[in-house]
Amino acid sequence: GGSITVDAADITVDGNDVTVAGQDLSSLADGELTVTMTVTDEAGNQGSVDDIAILDTTAEIIVSLADVNGDNVADAPISGSTEGVEQGQIVSLEITDGTTTVTATATVGADGTYETTADLSDLTDGELTVTATVEDLAGNEATATDKAALDATPPAVSVALLGAGEDDIYNIEEIAAGEPGSVEALITFQEGTEVGDTLVVKDSGGNTLTTVGLDQNDINNGVTVWVAVSEGATNVSVSATVTDPAGNKAEAEDEKRVENVAPEATITIDPVFGGDDFLSNDEAQEGQSISGSVEGDAKAGDAIEVTIGGEIYTTTVDSDGSSWSVVVPADKVAGLNSGNIIAKVDGVDDFGNTYEADADRAYEVQPPASLKVGNNDDNEIVGGGGDDVLIGDRGGKVTIVDPAANYNISLIVDVSGSMSNGSGTPGLDLMELTKQSLVNLANQLKDHEGTINVQLVPFSTHASTAVTVQGLDASNVNQLISAIDALSAGGGTNYQAAFEQSVAWFNTQNGQQASGEFENLTYFLTDGDPSLDYRTGNGNVTGPGNATSYSVLQNSVNAFKPLAELSQVEAIAIGSDVNQDYLQFFTTTGESVGQESVFVAGFTDWGWLNVRTPTGQNAGNYNWLGGTVTDQAGDVDIVNTAEDLASALEGSSEFDELEALGDDILSGGDGNDIIFGDTINTDHLEWTNGDTGVFFAAGGHDGLGYQGLREYLKWEVNNGVTPEDEQILDYVRENWESLIDTVRTDGGSNTLDGGAGDDILIGGAGNDTLIGGAGNDILVGGDGDDIFLWEAGDQGTPEDAAIDVVRDFGNGNNVLDIRQLLDYETEDSLADYIVAEQEGDDTVLYLNSEGNLGSDKNNADQVIRLEGKSFADFGDASSSQDVIQHMLDNNQLKIDQ
Repeated sequence: GGSITVDAADITVDGNDVTVAGQDLSSLADGELTVTMTVTDEAGNQGSVDDIAILDTTAEIIVSLADVNGDNVADAPISGSTEGVEQGQIVSLEITDGTTTVTATATVGADGTYETTADLSDLTDGELTVTATVEDLAGNEATATDKAALDATPPAVSVALLGAGEDDIYNIEEIAAGEPGSVEALITFQEGTEVGDTLVVKDSGGNTLTTVGLDQNDINNGVTVWVAVSEGATNVSVSATVTDPAGNKAEAEDEKRVENVAPEATITIDPVFGGDDFLSNDEAQEGQSISGSVEGDAKAGDAIEVTIGGEIYTTTVDSDGSSWSVVVPADKVAGLNSGNIIAKVDGVDDFGNTYEADADRAYEVQPPASLKVGNNDDNEIVGGGGDDVLIGDRGGKVTIVDPAANYNISLIVDVSGSMSNGSGTPGLDLMELTKQSLVNLANQLKDHEGTINVQLVPFSTHASTAVTVQGLDASNVNQLISAIDALSAGGGTNYQAAFEQSVAWFNTQNGQQASGEFENLTYFLTDGDPSLDYRTGNGNVTGPGNATSYSVLQNSVNAFKPLAELSQVEAIAIGSDVNQDYLQFFTTTGESVGQESVFVAGFTDWGWLNVRTPTGQNAGNYNWLGGTVTDQAGDVDIVNTAEDLASALEGSSEFDELEALGDDILSGGDGNDIIFGDTINTDHLEWTNGDTGVFFAAGGHDGLGYQGLREYLKWEVNNGVTPEDEQILDYVRENWESLIDTVRTDGGSNTLDGGAGDDILIGGAGNDTLIGGAGNDILVGGDGDDIFLWEAGDQGTPEDAAIDVVRDFGNGNNVLDIRQLLDYETEDSLADYIVAEQEGDDTVLYLNSEGNLGSDKNNADQVIRLEGKSFADFGDASSSQDVIQHMLDNNQLKIDQ
């Protein structure tokens, strides 16, 4: 530390008293001072003495006031620190807003700090000044100031959930009106809320939905948020908090009831038509009542709608809150087909939630017998409830393009307006169906081994050549496909225009072939009959346009002759609106090619003949153009679906052979059905074509299959009239055994299911599965390794056993599969379930499906007669046990599950 030496002139000695004049101690630091006085006598002896004093010349203070808001305005904290001020000294505080002053005091602590609070509620928002004053014990005074902001005015906020309707309860529809699963909340602001304040919105779970720094638009118009709603009967709530920069807060909340519960209703339909859901012919003669009930939230007065047979009948739930009924009048019942009844109930609950429920009930109408014939593909054919005849494959021959030959192919495609009509393939009109099949054909032809040149001729009112492709292959097939894709429907039907385009192209092709021989082939695809021509010879269109007149048909036939001389023509009728009697003149293919005649009554309203009528009705100018058209005719393919058209197009593509037979699934359903898995054999039938005089001798038209039967009935029985289905059904029922094909060895592997009724099943040459179903059935497997299968429930009862006959067991590795019939376990006695007896030349199996077969077999519920098979055919068996064991050992019988 520093020191000061007192000058001798400042020291006065008076006896033993020594006085020192005042000294300048400013160079010394505050704190403890030591004063040393040294005295020397005359003899030179010295003595000294010390004294202690305190130097205190300063005092310091610091004061701090934080910004004040509404939360702490009544007890705003003030704090600070001092230096050089003793503990216990009082700090005086003054806080002023410039107009009003508030005072407070604080006490200095041992560490020199101080703190207190002051009520500033009387001060005005804005800048505050705080002044702190303190004095130490030495009298030194210190003063300090600080600035702070006072903001004690809070914002104001309101929140409202919107869209709950008059009842203030949210229902499903009100919730669905906005964002999915949410409801709208609007937050608005009142005086005190300012730009820059912060809005936080939360749902009932405390999840933050939005945080917004408010701008003036928000304050003016409010803020919208969407609040998620739970399913069920519950509440929805939303809270909003606004905080200003000073920390002042305002909060608001809204809550509403939620009925987000879909009401549940059910409706049932009672059994109809006498309780068996089967409308007999007798019941179809009178009106029928349909009744049912509702349950759940459905109630009296709710609307009921019943649909049956395309008709809608309405009523309401009865006053009992459950039952309902409608009556279908007799004239509507008479027109019903098998189908479903659909009943629907509609209602609204107390909260406005709508509900509906529906139910359906299948019913059957006693049907007539049906005839169904497959197209040689893999077909699934289902009969009705009548005594049906199902034939898996039509058989016959097919002409196919020689893979190694060269071809000029003209594709004549009808693009008239009617091609926009629907087809037999759902979702496709005739035009789209045709285009798809043509694209498939194009992609097949591009890989042809020989050379193929192609012309595409779309025709309607006129015709044109859309594209020609020389040497069709993968590199240029898209030219053809693009032209096919561009086809669109519109206009009339002018066969002549199309034929002339093809003839001109074939003539050009024939004149320019540099090498090799080419065959000419035409595909003629149309959905309608000719209605226009170029009769005047100058390119002007004539004809009725909406019908086929004699002149149009005759001119079309005349125009076809040059094409027929140049090309093989395959005519394909697309849809059922084509008159086959007309189209037969525009093909060169088929077994029945020969002279045909057709009379056309061309009575139109556009020409030449005055007709007088007694009453004056129908008077006008008429033109009689009727006449008979006679020319060569052939077979026509009629297609209704994409699959049929593809088959028809592909069917004209290789060498002449029997068409392959498909693997078919045929289900007879109820009724006494006759089912052929493959085609029928008509080689033994013979007839003379009355138009051509050609005699078709037995054995001279082998392979015609189903078409052979139609030709036989038409010419041999009906004198040229095409047989109706009923005539074919009768013939097959009476002659089914003679129609079994024992010649072909290429049959498909078919599944035949007779269903209920006394059925006749003929598998064919493939490996077939024959399921007789309930009833007394005759099963003919044919060649191949066939399975004769009995399903659970096919058996009869002990009082009325089902008796099935297997005609040709053993023609191949055949097996009787009765596993589903028997509740057999290996530890059971097999003789309780099945025994074999020889009866004449047959082996007969007696079964009891429950394992209770009596010794006299009278309680058998299933009998299987293996016709023409004696015990000797089963390893020379001498007993029932030997036969059963032989069949088990040789996989001819399956009994284990």
